[in-house]
Order: sequence, then structure tokens, then C-alpha cells
Amino acid sequence: MRSLVLQSLQQGFEHSVAQDLINAHDKLLGEFRKGDAQAALNAAGLFAEHALRAIERVRTGHTPREIKSVSAVVKAIENDGKLPESLRVLVPRIASAALFDIRSKRGAAHVKEISPRYIDAALAVQAASWILAEFVRLYHVPEEVAVATALAALMGGNTPLIEKFGDETVATTPLRPDTEVLLMVSASEPDGIDRRGLGQRVKQTPAAITRAVQKLVSARHIHKTASGAFRITGPGERELVEQLAAVNGASPPPRRRRLKK
Repeated sequence: MRSLVLQSLQQGFEHSVAQDLINAHDKLLGEFRKGDAQAALNAAGLFAEHALRAIERVRTGHTPREIKSVSAVVKAIENDGKLPESLRVLVPRIASAALFDIRSKRGAAHVKEISPRYIDAALAVQAASWILAEFVRLYHVPEEVAVATALAALMGGNTPLIEKFGDETVATTPLRPDTEVLLMVSASEPDGIDRRGLGQRVKQTPAAITRAVQKLVSARHIHKTASGAFRITGPGERELVEQLAAVNGASPPPRRRRLKK
């Protein structure tokens, strides 16, 4: 897929800009999948800059070495009526708000202990993937089926702390059994995963996996369908966000103390 994306981008941008976009996107995904939210956000800012450089190439015929003022460049792009609507409005605004601003303007202290870095990084990944997919859509090589597959793959979602090695999917950070099971169920969407699949992916003892599954089903964080596949629920997604935020550097939510009888 990478070569097809590169070929498509080179239809609209010079080779070095196309390569910079792909490398920055790869860096963003890699850091997010490793669970380093701050590094992912830094990579998101770099991707945003390369996206604006690419549009400036289309707009002016010249590729700036750097973007000195994001707001000024976005304003200049939006005022250029010759550009396609997505390049003139959508991509610059998404790059500015969902990538550059998210990275730059999250320095304030927060009252609650849950860090915003994970949800910020998750947004940045989807925004950058959308921008890359939109560039491919605009400038793609004439292989409609392959391009459609590439676009679907780009927007298919990315799960942190998960990496794939051939047919094997593994968590790259030691996690509690219930967190790892919930993560793997989430990563299996939209098809879900059965108990055997969890046993192959979750690096915990069979007994620990069984207890985790029972706990998550009881809490309604996962649901076992009639076909035997486990699917993550809405409350399960919220729980996973909280647990991953804790893994990424925030203190976990306090546990409720049981009242003595």
C-alpha cells in the first residue's frame, strides 16, 4: 500500500514532499502504536507542516522549506479561489485545528488526573490519516480498486500499543489482563474475536484471560454475540480510553473501597 500511496502523491506533489508526508505519517502511527502519546503529538505537528507545504506547492508552484506561521499560511490558502475546495478549506483547517493546535495548546494543568494526551493523539492519527487519504483521492494513480482499498486501510482506525507481525497481533506493553483483553477486542472490530483468538493474542495465562473476559462481560464492557465473537460496547470504549490514558502517564482512577460488613 505504501508504494501506491507514494505513487499517487507524486501525481500532485514533488517527490520529496510526498516522501516527507508518508514518513511523517509513518512516524505518527508508529509512536501512537507504541503508546507514546507525546511523541505522536510531536509527529502530528510535523505532518501538519508537511501537509501545508504540499498545498503551497500546488498553490504557488514553490515548496517552502518550512511553515513559519501556520495561521498566515492557512489564511492565504483559504483566500485562493483557484484551489479545489478540500485543499482550500478542509485540509488546512483540519491540519491546523486537529493536528497543530492540539499539539501546541495543551500545556495547561488539569484538575483531574486523566491526561488528555491519549485522546489528543488518537484524534491526531485519524486527522492525519484523513488528510493523507484525501491527497490520495485527489491525485491517485489509475488503479481504482487498489486505491479504494488503500483509502479504507488508511481510515480503518489505529489502536495504540498494538503491532502486527505478519498474521500475529500483539500488545507491545505489559498490561493488566482485563486491559489487554479489552484492547484486543477493540482491535478486532468490526468483526470481533472469539475466545480462541483471545488466547492466541493475549499474552496472559488461560485462567487470567478467562477471569478477565468474565469481568468485562459482567461489567458490560464487552458482549458475546450469538456467533461466539466478543465485541466492545460503548461503555467498554470509554473504559479503554481511561485505562490507556493511565498507561500513558496519568494516574489511574481511584478504586472504590468496599464497605466492611
